[in-house]
Amino acid sequence: MNEWPLAYLGDLIYHKKGFAFKSSAYSDEGVLVVRVSDTTNSSIDIKTCKRIPQKMATQFKDYELHTDDIVIMTVGSWPDNQNSVVGKVVKVPSSANNALLNQNAVRIRNRSQIGQSFLYYTLKNRAFSGYIVNNAQGSANQASITLEDIFSFQLNIPPIPEQKAIASVLSSLDDKIDLLHRQNKTLEAMAETLFRQWFVEEADEGWEERPLDQIADYLNGLACQKYPPKNEVDKLPVLKIKELRNGFTDKSDWHQQIFQMNISYKMAM
Repeated sequence: MNEWPLAYLGDLIYHKKGFAFKSSAYSDEGVLVVRVSDTTNSSIDIKTCKRIPQKMATQFKDYELHTDDIVIMTVGSWPDNQNSVVGKVVKVPSSANNALLNQNAVRIRNRSQIGQSFLYYTLKNRAFSGYIVNNAQGSANQASITLEDIFSFQLNIPPIPEQKAIASVLSSLDDKIDLLHRQNKTLEAMAETLFRQWFVEEADEGWEERPLDQIADYLNGLACQKYPPKNEVDKLPVLKIKELRNGFTDKSDWHQQIFQMNISYKMAM
């Protein structure tokens, strides 16, 4: 890897900044418009996208997205909110083919020296995200990165055959992850069905209902900002609400349903 030559990102790509579409142009039908808020961790959720009329869209062909294009967010949050972090990199899915790119993002396409898939995985690497955060500017609530800074990022360029081999392995891992996510959704649906059948449709009218505070102990969180540590030794990790929310919803609501099933079962015994 140390023998692979270094190159600036700007020398390896073609790019196009998104257009500032006005909200007054949005329509119920027409061509999709992809905004920063429509991106997921690695893709685009077309269900949340706005649209503009087909006739209007013809004048914005230069802003079209094609399948496997790379999009980098030039405006966003700081790393404490990964869902909207500045510099987030996504790959355009086939469902968003021919959609139009809105402002605060830039479309990336490869030149001949680098494969598009290898480029995508390189930009998804922590080296790139760390570089973006270190060079971003802005306030406490919003960060931004210039195209000049993005294109100044340096990356190693292996020979094309090695690029293809690396991208192939990583793509296979992505496929496996997607498969596991789909299996999880199936299990979640099964758990929801069982919960509804056992504790809604076939619920015993004789089961007793109680408030949660009668069957569980609870403790309110501490306002930690009121009690700053006196020194480095006294510092302890703090679990925040947003971290609870992210960790819980990533595992889906079926965990909560299982928890409720256990409570109902114990009360019925």
